[in-house]
Amino acid sequence: MRTLIQRYPTYAPFARRDPFPASEFISLSPICFRTEDELKRKLAKYEVRYKKGQRVEYDNSQANSYYASSSSAEGSTRAIYEQQRVIYRLIQDSIDLSKFSLRDSSWMSEFKVLSFSLNVWIKDVRTKDERDRDPRILDCGWYEADLLAPTAPNKVCHFEVHETRGLQNGRSVKRKKLSDTETLPLNELRTKLKELFSSLEKTILFVYDREKVSTLLHFFDIDATQWQTGDLHSFLYHSERYRHSPNFNPRDPRSRRRSLSPRRSTSSRERPYSPLHAARPSSIYMVDIKSLCSLLHIMGPSLKEDAQGLGIDTDPNEMCAADDAQLLIRMWMAVAAGATVDEQAELRREHNIRRYTQPSSSNYGSSSPVRQPTDEDVDPNDIDPNDIVPGPSSSSDANNVSHAYSILDEEEDFEDDY
Repeated sequence: MRTLIQRYPTYAPFARRDPFPASEFISLSPICFRTEDELKRKLAKYEVRYKKGQRVEYDNSQANSYYASSSSAEGSTRAIYEQQRVIYRLIQDSIDLSKFSLRDSSWMSEFKVLSFSLNVWIKDVRTKDERDRDPRILDCGWYEADLLAPTAPNKVCHFEVHETRGLQNGRSVKRKKLSDTETLPLNELRTKLKELFSSLEKTILFVYDREKVSTLLHFFDIDATQWQTGDLHSFLYHSERYRHSPNFNPRDPRSRRRSLSPRRSTSSRERPYSPLHAARPSSIYMVDIKSLCSLLHIMGPSLKEDAQGLGIDTDPNEMCAADDAQLLIRMWMAVAAGATVDEQAELRREHNIRRYTQPSSSNYGSSSPVRQPTDEDVDPNDIDPNDIVPGPSSSSDANNVSHAYSILDEEEDFEDDY
């Protein structure tokens, strides 16, 4: 079955008898129900609540009422989350294109994935404005791979900043270098990064904390504001798109009237001419892993804390931005290979409650699992490049990630990391 996240709230969804086209939704993604009761409980959350004598103007169901407001950006983030699940299954060749109204996936062979990470000096006590204008950057990492093989990197770069090489992010935190780590003066690093980013096109860029990374890139004279958000709807689904005013609000009757196509009030001669050379939109799509984690109630103070919340082993006593860039790929896989956003949020909430309330000094995750692991679960610590290769198609949604292992419900061993 599909989980649907609508592109824009529709002004009269309940008076319409024809099915909505796929273009009305930002994402259409797989969901698996193990029992009839699970399906009934899910459907109950989508029941519209009617009041006698009153017309229902928007989706006020338990599941969608919160997102039926144009002021909520979380709905779009949830849709981007679900798109990652679709992309993962396209890589695996384990999703039915026609069932989910997906386009031919040949575009994926032209795309690459890039993870970019930076470490700053966390003991900097200057004001935020001063830190933004002149950040104390310690190192940065670059991880690049083909979209169809995200765990087989084509390029891994690690750059240390010469001017800050003596700074530490804690006494117990050791700087780690790769065999080919480059230590560069700040100006040379700026030139290097501008060269790397200027050559990018058709790229899905993974970062941790979009706003922070954009600010740091601005310091390097790299304008991230021209890049796209992580919404890949135009690549995943067919091109027809529902257009609406950016101020559309389904609860406002004036918005519903404005959503209709306006009548032409002037002749075509009076309309302004379009520019001859319109700027081509960027083909870099930035996906904020921190935002995806927050949907799962994982809101640690750092990338590694969030990775641990996803069940990924990390070493808190090492610092290497190149390792962090690779870690972003593993975090993406932990999100994309799993169940729907609501299912994962609930499972991880229960898991983290058990983890932090378990009275054990050696193992935070020693409590018994709530249920048996399913094909929708995956252990990100078991990721291997051979796991991400196109496999045979499957007609069963329950087998979308048949190679996966449990991430949420198996016992986790943290004894060496704390």
